[in-house]
Amino acid sequence: MRFSKKNIEKSVRAIKGVKSVVNTCEIARANQEPAAAAVVINPDNELDKSVHKVVDAYDGVSATVVGGVVTLSGEIKKDKLQPLMQSIQELKPKKVDNKLIIK
Repeated sequence: MRFSKKNIEKSVRAIKGVKSVVNTCEIARANQEPAAAAVVINPDNELDKSVHKVVDAYDGVSATVVGGVVTLSGEIKKDKLQPLMQSIQELKPKKVDNKLIIK
């Protein structure tokens, strides 16, 4: 069944009790995919600096950055893991490889 903006408006107006219709429908064209949101990945040099600033606040944790992938290693307390991971994700790496040992 093909839908058009006018057909939808006409159908809604025909419903008993409807007093007015404000038609702000947007119908995608056939075979048109919605635009994907751009994925932002910081370059390695910027990412490396930012990651090390974050990691320096966590004793026993080290990090390397290669090709946008941040690899975390060392040991961390369980209650510190989530804040660390959140801070690293906010830096927009391609991926985080968590090889940390939880104490």
